[in-house]
Amino acid sequence: NRRLNGEKIVENPSQVQRITVDLWMIRSQQNGVFYKVDLDHNTCTCVDYEKRNLPCKHVYAARIAKEKFLTSAKESGAFRQ
Repeated sequence: NRRLNGEKIVENPSQVQRITVDLWMIRSQQNGVFYKVDLDHNTCTCVDYEKRNLPCKHVYAARIAKEKFLTSAKESGAFRQ
């Protein structure tokens, strides 16, 4: 399941790099290459996404990482409503 694989990726912080709130670099679990995930467009530069044109584990990982980032930022007061 791609979502579960995305959750596994996010468990290791070195696998995930935030560029902006919607642009992330997610490391491949197989070869160590970083793939660019654009959450504005729900795209990834990996082969799985390019073949299927559907969310891959890297997109799911970026979504989870974004949610964690926003939750942490709100709790710390970085984002005020």
